[in-house]
Amino acid sequence: MSDVFVRFRQMVAAVRGIDEDRITPESRLVEDLEADSIDIVELMLDAEREFGINIEKQEAQSLRTVGEIVSFIEARLAEQSTSS
Repeated sequence: MSDVFVRFRQMVAAVRGIDEDRITPESRLVEDLEADSIDIVELMLDAEREFGINIEKQEAQSLRTVGEIVSFIEARLAEQSTSS
């Protein structure tokens, strides 16, 4: 498990009030973890602060699973490290 996954999983668990063990890369935010639109906005804002990245609304809307979000964050972090 990557550091990004572990940290994002902690955020999801805190926002949803669920056990971290329930959260896998395949977990869908809405269908499996029962996140609503407010939860998703909160998670995206938390991820922006935690990882120092920017997530556009259109990008966030295309991310469905925890794994997709983690991959997106990792790609953004890689972009930042190559551009600095």
